[in-house]
Amino acid sequence: MEPKNDISVEVDRVVDFLSKMNPSDENYTKGVQNLKTLCEARAKRPGFLIEPEVLITAAVNVIGIVLILRHEQFNVVTTRAMSFIRPK
Repeated sequence: MEPKNDISVEVDRVVDFLSKMNPSDENYTKGVQNLKTLCEARAKRPGFLIEPEVLITAAVNVIGIVLILRHEQFNVVTTRAMSFIRPK
């Protein structure tokens, strides 16, 4: 579950406030208009272009590839040297 942002908290507060009011009250209509404005603002709020989980996964994959390449770079010499030492 993602943490709530300020707009979502305010939407929850307005909904709670409206649930305790009489729908025929003129303040109820103002509250509904405020709720509509908040929901529109929440919908327009820009999110991440790339999800953080995707960035973390990509970074871990790149680190893994680099580690494998470094391992192969240093251990190829050892493997070839061992083939010269072994009797045929």
